[in-house]
Amino acid sequence: MIRLDATHHLAWAARHKVARRQLALRLLSVGLLVTLVASSHPSSAAATSRWSSAVRFAQVGDGPYSVSCPTAQFCAAVGASGSSNSGFAAIFDGTSWRHPVVIGKDLGAAGGVSCPSASFCLAVGNRSSYNTTTNKLLVTGSYAATYDAGAWSAPVILDDTGAVDIQSVSCATRSFCVAVGASGYVLTYADGVWGQPQHFAGEPLAVSCPTRLLCMAAGSDNPVNPTRGVVWALGLGSLRSQRSFASTPQLVSISCPGASFCLASDINGNVFAYDGRSWHGPARVDPSGRLNDMSCASAKFCAAVSASGHAFLDVNGSWSRAMNVDPRQQLYSVSCPSSSFCMAVDNQGHAVEYRTRPAVTPKPGYVALGDSYSSGEANPPFMQPNTGCDRSASGAWPELMARTVRLRVQALLACSGATTMALTSSFKRMPPQLLSLSRIAPAPKLVTITMGGNDLGFADVLTNCYLATCSTLLAGVEGSFAGGFGKHMTAVYGAIRRTVPHARIVVVGYPQMMPRSPITALRHCLWLKDPADPALMRKVTGQLDGILSRAAKAAGVSYVSTLNALKGHELCTAHAWLKAIGPSGGNSRGHPTALGQAALAAVVARYVTKHHLAP
Repeated sequence: MIRLDATHHLAWAARHKVARRQLALRLLSVGLLVTLVASSHPSSAAATSRWSSAVRFAQVGDGPYSVSCPTAQFCAAVGASGSSNSGFAAIFDGTSWRHPVVIGKDLGAAGGVSCPSASFCLAVGNRSSYNTTTNKLLVTGSYAATYDAGAWSAPVILDDTGAVDIQSVSCATRSFCVAVGASGYVLTYADGVWGQPQHFAGEPLAVSCPTRLLCMAAGSDNPVNPTRGVVWALGLGSLRSQRSFASTPQLVSISCPGASFCLASDINGNVFAYDGRSWHGPARVDPSGRLNDMSCASAKFCAAVSASGHAFLDVNGSWSRAMNVDPRQQLYSVSCPSSSFCMAVDNQGHAVEYRTRPAVTPKPGYVALGDSYSSGEANPPFMQPNTGCDRSASGAWPELMARTVRLRVQALLACSGATTMALTSSFKRMPPQLLSLSRIAPAPKLVTITMGGNDLGFADVLTNCYLATCSTLLAGVEGSFAGGFGKHMTAVYGAIRRTVPHARIVVVGYPQMMPRSPITALRHCLWLKDPADPALMRKVTGQLDGILSRAAKAAGVSYVSTLNALKGHELCTAHAWLKAIGPSGGNSRGHPTALGQAALAAVVARYVTKHHLAP
């Protein structure tokens, strides 16, 4: 710990002599209450991930079957309208869902959608009718519709025999898509034109196309009595190869974020993985065996949803336990464009979002020490409780500067009327400023201090200027300069540096308070008794600036001169940025107004920016 001997302070104040030994800080006992006047902030914020509550986006009775999200700012969902034998589609704009629109009027449900970008989607569906005798839905044809330039097209009939029975669609680009049908059919959409259905043995139920040259379809070997799961590799819509899985009777979903990685799930809650050469697995993900769909943003992040309303995440090859995100409904489909966002839809018109908020690196911390020229005196309202320190709630130049350069104010410890004794001793019922500084966690990256004016009695100087003349007390100030004031301030800055050894310490000087022209001063301040007083005040203020600058250099800290910050707007000018000196005004007299605070903030902000002390 650092120590600054309070006895030395008293000796210096009485005799203007500096002890030969080094100054150190004597901290008060640990039990002393420290009151910080700004909210503390955590040093870092961890990334947070969660699923949202279910939000209804479709009408009661509508059943979404598929969702596709190319980005977190755009999703499309399609399904069956509960009020008619029609398909519907709804668009998510990153914030909310737009009202669903009909895309297949009287044609049956839309069962699949794929959006390679936010400007294009392709939806597919099946024309169907309900047989009241057999209580079964009969497929009588298939259709497709595109979303382009913000609107859905009229549906295109792909099949009017009922043989194709489209189940899924995937688009590698807006000019290439593949749809698969449960009866063993594959249809290719290339450059805006649908090709003729191709047929092969088996029942493909899902398809994923990472590129135009590779699509993977998943399903079973037999649409009536499936005995094993099958994956078909397609190139430009044509069958290249297939792989059977004896360990499962049917695969129900597949997702391939790239040509060298795919995941496929089966009806028993198992997942199989493809590494670009061969398939591996199964891995048991859902013990209830009710996985409906999965989506992989990359080989390192996938999500799966189940008919029981559960969601599962695969992060770096490790699956999470079930998360009950939609307990009342079946989750039918999920789409994850990135590891930080997924959208899932259930069978009753609800959607749930998964979002990861990235870890936020906090702004570098900043603490302001000092007297009224840093506390914001004369700029209420003041922070509470206010014991007389008059710390401006938002108008002090440290706060204004921090906003400009994106620093985080951890504490404004400056106190109106403070001398350097307030660094090591309680003042106005506030703890010692250095004690408070030492207990701020995390330690600030930047500390500023404006102090020393009250040690020299500048408040009394201004009062005497008004009542009599400036020269008498200013002569005393010059005597203090010769009496070791500079060495004293060097020791003070050194104590601050030892308190926060890894922080950048910046000493901020005082501005000139009188204009250069005595004629201007005498014109606007009739109380001035001696025409030489303004020049003498400027001379002494300039000397103080030089002493503080040299003291900072000797202590190994930085210095910012604000001598000219109020140029043209000093006391005794037509448009002063300092509160007038007079019989009224209390502690505000001689302190910067809001414009003056802004001017000081600008000077310090330029220094902080130039020397890369802020982000």
